Amino acid sequence: MKNNSTYSLNDVLKELDVNKIYSFYALVSGVDKGVDRTGNNYLNLKLVAKDSAINAKKWHVTSSEAEILKEGKLVLVFGKVREYRNLPQFNIDNAETVNDTSLWKVLLPQPPIDIEVLKKELLFFFEEITDTDYHQVIKHVFDNKTLESFCQVRGGLRIHHNVFGGLLWHTVSILKAAKALLPIYHYLPINASLLYAGIILHDFGKIAEIGDYFQNTYSMEGKLLGHIVIASQKIEEIGKKLSINKTKLLLLQHLVLSSHGKLENASPREPMVLEAFLLSQLDNLDAKMSMLSNNFQNLDNQHLTAGFSLNNEHSIRRVKFWKHTLGEIKEK
Repeated sequence: MKNNSTYSLNDVLKELDVNKIYSFYALVSGVDKGVDRTGNNYLNLKLVAKDSAINAKKWHVTSSEAEILKEGKLVLVFGKVREYRNLPQFNIDNAETVNDTSLWKVLLPQPPIDIEVLKKELLFFFEEITDTDYHQVIKHVFDNKTLESFCQVRGGLRIHHNVFGGLLWHTVSILKAAKALLPIYHYLPINASLLYAGIILHDFGKIAEIGDYFQNTYSMEGKLLGHIVIASQKIEEIGKKLSINKTKLLLLQHLVLSSHGKLENASPREPMVLEAFLLSQLDNLDAKMSMLSNNFQNLDNQHLTAGFSLNNEHSIRRVKFWKHTLGEIKEK
């Protein structure tokens, strides 16, 4: 992505010519503040673009520059590569805030499946909801603006699906898993329309809780209510507006309110109907698979991951996973 003298971060990493001036777009994914020996402030930064990353330094940083180089900001940086202890170091001279949303798809970490493909799959499941009431609820919740936001917001700030479009990816993954499982459990009275509607709406509240990609803290609404309650309230609001059958509405709210499965996992209720139980299990599985994917990134074959928690980020218990090569071996 070159525009006059603007490079892609990948180009910069390939060259890394000492004392050459570079400019490139990147997302600030990490910031550490420090003070040098003379008392001047500086920043250690991690800049990323898609799967590329570089460590950078901003010496003698001013308060206005620190504001531009905040974690979660999309920036255009200018600077030079210098040697520090025989290693290349990118030193930022200037930085500008970037508000061009067309760059998001070019620069931000994204799902392994194209977002437009995921969006089409989501819309397919809208039509799989054959119950008229539940179909109406989904259609009224997802106006064009809401659908656009749903396709961009992350699935979480840290733990799972923390990528541009992560919420969409997570939701579609669970929908496809549910559709695959329904024929297996055909002997159980599972209502597919209720299940699909519950899956689509179970994390819907994250649009309000997390907001756009560059918001790195929960909104006030997210902190005080949480995405589960936000979604439940939206269902009630739409349901009353459409005069949806009260029992149907309660069941749909229950799927959202019990989606975390257990009270100790911040679930207001535990599953009490089949569809809620299946949703909670699939939600938990998909979140954990995303966490495993994060820990497998950049890990060499025949190596163990670092220890991490599969329960929550504050858990004391840590697990490690081995990356084997059986997937690359062709069976005779």
